[in-house]
Amino acid sequence: KQWYQRRVRGEVVPYCDLHGHSRKMNVFMYGCENKDPSLRLQERVFPNMMGRNTSKFKYSSCRFKVQKKKEGTGRIVMWQQMGILNSFTMEATFAGFNNVHFNTRDLEDMGYHFCDTLLDYCDPDPSKVEHVLANLTRIVRAQYAARLGKSLEELVDVPLEELDFSELEGSDGGSDSSV
Repeated sequence: KQWYQRRVRGEVVPYCDLHGHSRKMNVFMYGCENKDPSLRLQERVFPNMMGRNTSKFKYSSCRFKVQKKKEGTGRIVMWQQMGILNSFTMEATFAGFNNVHFNTRDLEDMGYHFCDTLLDYCDPDPSKVEHVLANLTRIVRAQYAARLGKSLEELVDVPLEELDFSELEGSDGGSDSSV
């Protein structure tokens, strides 16, 4: 941690480990769910923007739970110890996109789209990030309302910090490449 603090002078916007995956299809990310009420959903903005930039990335496959058995992984250490909000493991399946194997060009395209998304995320005009965050808020409220059998209008005034987002995700055990 001291080495990191001495060498990194500015903010680290994303930390991203790159892995291959054998069980899930497409490209997706594992992130870390932020419990700070003022930052709810912020960790989901970058992956959501990535999904908007390329059809090969599936936001719906992203997971943000932090499992105890994964606490030694790079993304969780960088998130917990170094305070990097956007700390991810990006997984590319060995099987490819829609059952078509990835080739080198596909993986290069993912790198391009990652960088393009980073530029969008860091744009001095915050409107792109604000739009995605507002959309994510609507989606989460709708999912939570459906899970509780309530209408969206019944939850519109409930603060985000009172909603348990982790219950909205399926558990797939996480990546087997970082065990």
